[in-house]
Amino acid sequence: MATKQYNNSNVQALVANNQLNNMIDYHIKSSLKIEPKPFDYIKKHFFNERVEKLLSKVQLYEFTDKKIILNLIRGNDKISNLLKQNNIELEINIKNLESITSAHLNPTLEIAYRIMEELSSYFCFSISDKKAIIRGAIFHDFGKVLIPDKILNSKCRLEGDKRKIVELHAQLGYELLKASKQFDEKTLNIIRNHHKYMDGSGYPQNEIEVDILTQIITAADIYTALREKRSYKESISKEKALKIIKKLVEENKLLNEVYDALKKLVQNKNTRHN
Repeated sequence: MATKQYNNSNVQALVANNQLNNMIDYHIKSSLKIEPKPFDYIKKHFFNERVEKLLSKVQLYEFTDKKIILNLIRGNDKISNLLKQNNIELEINIKNLESITSAHLNPTLEIAYRIMEELSSYFCFSISDKKAIIRGAIFHDFGKVLIPDKILNSKCRLEGDKRKIVELHAQLGYELLKASKQFDEKTLNIIRNHHKYMDGSGYPQNEIEVDILTQIITAADIYTALREKRSYKESISKEKALKIIKKLVEENKLLNEVYDALKKLVQNKNTRHN
């Protein structure tokens, strides 16, 4: 035990020393006024998982303000056009956004992040990738704030035009958050395409290829949704949820590596959200 404590202390000392060196480097760059700008330098070189998750949740809370959302709508004509084309009256449903935060967004975030960690031996994820996974998981359903409550919380499965309206949430979320100018392309891509598959099916219809980050969010989103009880369905077991997602792999809609990582997490009795 003493040896373990000693080793942990050495590791902490090395980490602290590296952070100190980075901070010194930052202050030198700042004082000399060399590009990149100081704040950009910090954003690029410093990452803490817990801090990023907290900041994203705080940011989502800040966006649950009708005035802010109205300003975002005014800042992007495509949003109003989407609503008009689909005969959707403007209705800002803050409660819808708040209700899915703890029930869906938080577990989706935890599962997605752990899938990414599991895949780190196959893929080299950058700091910007990690941030995109966190923000993408927290904001992927943001567009539901503009979906009418009677449709979003229907007690029966939706078909036809009503189904198409719900599917608009991905594009609406993308356009809203793009208008805020606070999200990078990786995050925006996740938000827009988290219901699109590798074979091009799903929605929205576009020519953009689905990347590994989007695939991770898609798998986490589907698993979490299947496990949840919703207005139109009961919760299903983790075994049935995995079986449904495995079928997506067989249909070339989802990467097998992503599924294997999810399956490993779900079957591990230490997994929190299963």
